Amino acid sequence: MICIKKDCNNQASAKVCEDVLDVNSSENKWVTEEPTYKKVSLYYCKKHFQEVIDVLTTSKN
Repeated sequence: MICIKKDCNNQASAKVCEDVLDVNSSENKWVTEEPTYKKVSLYYCKKHFQEVIDVLTTSKN
């Protein structure tokens, strides 16, 4: 796989997977029902993965 960052053609060395709410799903009609999620995988090269980790670890809530 190749890094997801724009204009980066380096081979990915890291993969981040998340369950993301599927807002277009027809099953998400009522608040009381279970939401529908999609699995998203993002691939980063070593340089860009480190940038993502730096942002996540230094962000203030």
